[in-house]
Amino acid sequence: MTVRRISKRTCGMGREIFLAQLGLMKECGKIVEFLGESGAQKLQPAVQAYAVPEELTEAFYAYHMEFLSPPGGCTNINGPFYNDEDVKSGIWSKFYHFYKPIVNLVEAKNPNLWFSVNIAPSYDDSTGIVVVVENRCGYDEITVPVACLNEYWKAWHIPFDEPEDPEAVYSELEEIYNRMDDRMRRAISRPYVIVQLKGGVLVGTWISHDEKQAVALAGKIAGERCRDDDDYVLVELPASPDDIHGHSTRVWLWGGGKGNITTNHD
Repeated sequence: MTVRRISKRTCGMGREIFLAQLGLMKECGKIVEFLGESGAQKLQPAVQAYAVPEELTEAFYAYHMEFLSPPGGCTNINGPFYNDEDVKSGIWSKFYHFYKPIVNLVEAKNPNLWFSVNIAPSYDDSTGIVVVVENRCGYDEITVPVACLNEYWKAWHIPFDEPEDPEAVYSELEEIYNRMDDRMRRAISRPYVIVQLKGGVLVGTWISHDEKQAVALAGKIAGERCRDDDDYVLVELPASPDDIHGHSTRVWLWGGGKGNITTNHD
């Protein structure tokens, strides 16, 4: 296996995830203590390329077996996840140790939310991973659980396109983090609703998850579509689910041919 040396510019979050994965594997005893002299020498270039801390070397040996090289099955027969009595249990553990550190990092930045990792292991098809997020207290912005990650891949496949390139691996790990974080934020945020009225009649609606983008879009709509005194364009933020009165917040209003007459922006 040819391993590319890591450059001075590394993917910060991706490497943080990688080290967290190794850390969890070490903590749970999912390591390979002995490869033999020839085996250790063979992996030394990879250890150096990934700049593996000495205390995580044994965890990296196991990680390399399962995620950076073909495992030769659902789990490597010489690796810590191999379980010939309960194959699905071994697959579950393999996927859990891969995804849980990513979930932990997202959760650490969102202490009011609770995340669960749900894995459906399969030894003859793709294993599914669904991460569900909900409010830790059961109220505020989330009223129902929401799936913020839904992925699946076969346990005998390598999860990376370029496992020999540390930066590419870090980049792919960071992409998983970003997908989860983005979907989580979209799920818990209330969208801004843009409404166009003509003579009191609804003629169009649009949605944006960003306030500035919503106002910019509303301004564009007003400029292109509104000409008469009975034309109005509004940007509204719907009421929070726990607002028993159900009052929305008016963010921006263009109306009556007089331009922007109400705004929360400079």
